[in-house]
Amino acid sequence: GVVGITTAGLQRAAGLALPLDAVVHVVEEIAVHGHMRRGYLGISSMPVELASGQGGPGGERAGLLVTSVVPDGPAAGAGVLVGDILVGMSGVAIADAADLQSQLGPERVGEAAVLQVLRGGAPLDLPATLGERP
Repeated sequence: GVVGITTAGLQRAAGLALPLDAVVHVVEEIAVHGHMRRGYLGISSMPVELASGQGGPGGERAGLLVTSVVPDGPAAGAGVLVGDILVGMSGVAIADAADLQSQLGPERVGEAAVLQVLRGGAPLDLPATLGERP
């Protein structure tokens, strides 16, 4: 049977193989919703290293400094403030933008999540409902 789809030329003539389950997932998303959905928090952020002794609740050494919060977005509804440092989501460490994106897949749209942030150096759990990227 088919195990994947190969492509050519997507990255400077380098071939790329896409696993079949990933392709099926994308096709199902488009068939059901008309487009590929992505989860959404409604923040802008930048990666930061945490100072010694300022590690997150799970011992994280890095996180995302919240630089803006979209009014009426999921993060705003959860009480996230500019200056908070996002270090986790529902128990999964968030050290950089890639970690955050991995937690915002289409299956998470509309789901409840707990944002683990540091505010003034103190850990804080903020319940949120993930939205869909506009």
